[in-house]
Amino acid sequence: MAQTILWAVAAGMLYAFLLVGTEVKFSQYSPQILQVCFYPVMLLITVMWLASRRGMGLDNTLPTAALLVFAIVLGVVYYFADVALLKALTTGGTATAVAVVLAMSPVFTALVRFLWVGGLPNRYHVIAFLLAVATVVVATKGEIVANTE
Repeated sequence: MAQTILWAVAAGMLYAFLLVGTEVKFSQYSPQILQVCFYPVMLLITVMWLASRRGMGLDNTLPTAALLVFAIVLGVVYYFADVALLKALTTGGTATAVAVVLAMSPVFTALVRFLWVGGLPNRYHVIAFLLAVATVVVATKGEIVANTE
């Protein structure tokens, strides 16, 4: 579990860098232009990573059949999630404002999981949902105040 948390924190920090870097340097570009710049680099790094795994004798098996189709569908979803994130930054949104809205991600994730897997949220989920909403409201207010000073 500790390793999972460390990877999630690393992802959060890297996304924070991505948000601020995009806001500060690339807000005048379309998401698709940015993707043309980002994706080849991502592909190259992935190929090198897989090659190093192969060199270490680790498994690089791709999903097959229905799972491969589902992986492709998730790739399409991933693309549009990237477009939405970049569009939020290239249409005048600040990195902080976008990150604040992304604070709702646990709520959306839990709702999708409940719809997909079934079940109902327990009291801890409900409390977390309410705290996420409160986080967004308070941080948004802070962003408004910061931008008017």
